[in-house]
Amino acid sequence: MPNRAVHPRARSIFKARTKKPNFVLSVAATTIRLSFVLALCVALALLGAVVGIAKAFVDTAPTLDLAALDAQDKTSFIYDSQGNLITDYKGTEDRIMVSIDEIPEMLQNAFIAVEDARFYEHNGVDVKRIVGALVANFTSGSTQGGSTITQQLIKQTVLSSEQSYKRKLQEAYLAMELETRYTKKQILESYLNTIFLGGSYYGVRVAAYGYFGKSLDQLTLRECAMLAGLTRSPNYYNPRSNFYTRNTEGSSTPDITNNRTDYVLRQMRENGLITAQQYNAALDRSTASVLEKSPASTDMYAYPHYVEYAISDVVDTFLDLNGLEDTSANRYAMENKLRTGGYSVYLCLDTEIQEIVEDTLANWSNYPRLRDPSDKVYQSRNSDGTYTEIEQPQAAACVFDYRTGELKAIVGGRYKPTTRKTLNRASGMTMPVGSSIKPLTVYAPAIDLGASPASIAYNMPVPISGWKDSSGKDSWPKNYGGGGYKGPQSFRSALRNSYNTAAAQILMTYVGVSRSVEYLHLMGIPDKNINADPFGLALGSSGLTPVQMAVAFGTIANKGVYQQPLSFSRIVDSNGNVVVDMHQQQDRHQVFKPSTAYLVVDMLKEAVQKDPTRKISFVHVCKNKEAIPFREELALVVKEGNVSFEVFETSEHGRPSEDFFKSLVSQGADYCICGPVPFMKLAASELVKNGVAENKIHAEKFGTGAI
Repeated sequence: MPNRAVHPRARSIFKARTKKPNFVLSVAATTIRLSFVLALCVALALLGAVVGIAKAFVDTAPTLDLAALDAQDKTSFIYDSQGNLITDYKGTEDRIMVSIDEIPEMLQNAFIAVEDARFYEHNGVDVKRIVGALVANFTSGSTQGGSTITQQLIKQTVLSSEQSYKRKLQEAYLAMELETRYTKKQILESYLNTIFLGGSYYGVRVAAYGYFGKSLDQLTLRECAMLAGLTRSPNYYNPRSNFYTRNTEGSSTPDITNNRTDYVLRQMRENGLITAQQYNAALDRSTASVLEKSPASTDMYAYPHYVEYAISDVVDTFLDLNGLEDTSANRYAMENKLRTGGYSVYLCLDTEIQEIVEDTLANWSNYPRLRDPSDKVYQSRNSDGTYTEIEQPQAAACVFDYRTGELKAIVGGRYKPTTRKTLNRASGMTMPVGSSIKPLTVYAPAIDLGASPASIAYNMPVPISGWKDSSGKDSWPKNYGGGGYKGPQSFRSALRNSYNTAAAQILMTYVGVSRSVEYLHLMGIPDKNINADPFGLALGSSGLTPVQMAVAFGTIANKGVYQQPLSFSRIVDSNGNVVVDMHQQQDRHQVFKPSTAYLVVDMLKEAVQKDPTRKISFVHVCKNKEAIPFREELALVVKEGNVSFEVFETSEHGRPSEDFFKSLVSQGADYCICGPVPFMKLAASELVKNGVAENKIHAEKFGTGAI
């Protein structure tokens, strides 16, 4: 056999075992190895589970809705017709949004120093702060938070305040996403407008005014620090509570707020946001002046009957805009929308007229006596079990500008309410209106259908077809006092004397019940206020409100054109956009022919001229002894108990004699005004607005039946 080549043996790091291994050590080593592998597998499994859960949490996080950052409850405001603020109107969160440019840099820095010192450095999550907070919580048992301002904003607007790892992970994820879509200034602006600062204060503007009575640019450094210190626990650090409400003798509650404020100042100093000089000056506790009571009034707003009537109208408008049914639940939702939407509502209210009417109803001395003097005071039970005394008789009034459809004044009782949402007799009382309904339901419809003021009505005690008595037989209504049956007479004469029998005969012969009701519908009167029978239409058992009566008579005064009554002219949203302009969508339509309206107005004027005992009054204005027109557009309806009457202002008819005017004109006066006191005030005010000097105006009370 040939010789085989012999190769050298390769070296190995392993050596051949020369003796048997130790059994125990072998088992131990194997166990350790297996345990390590098992532990590694478990760790990897746990890590995978954690990563999977975290991913699931992130995947199920809500979509970052930037609109939610702006959709915070905002306080709404209500203004009069001249743009003067009447009241705010808010929900549980009182918030007024401001731009970052309106927030002083010192106030911004105070919040940054105490809440997120590296705000301008991180990407939404401050890892260094989180680690520091975990270490501090572990070593000291404290509960320091690691959330950045961005995370806090996400929690307050997009997520809930739930304490869970899921929420924290979603919060961090959404915070980082927000940082890619908003600038730091935008995030800080949203945060400072959103943050809860105690009581009902949300956002820095409302808190600054509520605690200190100041605008943002008036705040001292200590006051800025005090506001920033509230974020950790607004109720615990509340300065008004600690300085006044909880500050009993021997207590140290002011120190709770002051120590927290000093801490914020130290953080500002340590982060280089203020100088040592500013820091030392701000430690002076007298540089922060906390008000004992909020300057924001919690009392009744002015003109409550008008304001609440207008709010109801706004709710109606919101229902229409949102296509909702008029249910109590939907009305509540729409009123809450108004309270929290940051709207500006501009009313048609003329505060001068409103105050004159309020003063007149409260101080008039000629209210009728009650049959039973014990009824002079009525006790109304309140929801809390107490009672409110209401003096009787009561009255209500409405001033309506029929040329524009604007309601200038609404007064729902003799005295100003002391609580909100009380009975508004001008819009909510439906007592029978009596004979005042006759021009609306009898005479105007009859003339519109072809009759004239000279047409004949039969004022006789004979049965009228369709006018049934209690037994079902044709009958007739008695005239007031039981007499006055003068036979055939003109419509003009019948209206002037308000004969019931003649009105009934005209209704049943010339108009008919159904057509009379149609005319009321055209003037905005709903079925619930109409007794659709001869008594309700000819004698006034129907229960129209003073507002409805004013609008209906305004239709006649406006040449037969109905104008939808407006309590507010427009609504503007928090961004300055006009939500609705009521004049642009106001309902206007012809009810009576212009000729009908002219004739009925002429008949009504004669009714006043011929019978000065009626409770209808005029304002007369004389310039250099010649009568001039004045504010004919105003129609006022006043309702006393069961007696109703209408008041129209004019100066062209029924004026006193020229000699009477001459006797009133004082030396040097160019204008003389006479009539009911409140209307004289309006006339004088109008003249002054048109450049007439007050010393050129002489006014004197005149006329019977003046309100």
